[in-house]
Amino acid sequence: MDAIKITGQVTHVSAEEKVGPNNLAKRTFRIETDEKYPQKHEIDGLKEAADAIGDLEPGQTVTALCNLRGRYWEKGDRCFTSLALWKFDNNSSSSVSGEAERQNAINAEQHEDDDDELPF
Repeated sequence: MDAIKITGQVTHVSAEEKVGPNNLAKRTFRIETDEKYPQKHEIDGLKEAADAIGDLEPGQTVTALCNLRGRYWEKGDRCFTSLALWKFDNNSSSSVSGEAERQNAINAEQHEDDDDELPF
């Protein structure tokens, strides 16, 4: 699957949190597109991407390249989707290595928590 490209203005940057059994660093940010009908998206970053997201500030215009991730939760018979960041550009420089971050996101999904909890 090709990367999803989203360009817009950063509206929120979360604090870093540790997730999963390996205590992976995770941080999210929200971006609002500049279209006739603006869309708001929340994008997740793990490991190096979490560090890079920490440099973002609300009001910045960025282009984010993401992978669409999906998980099925059997106990609740539900599917969950997320956007996993692997690179973003903020007018002049790239912040995250694409192949390394894609591999990190794949590895993180392989370590799911207890079945009683939601899968994110």
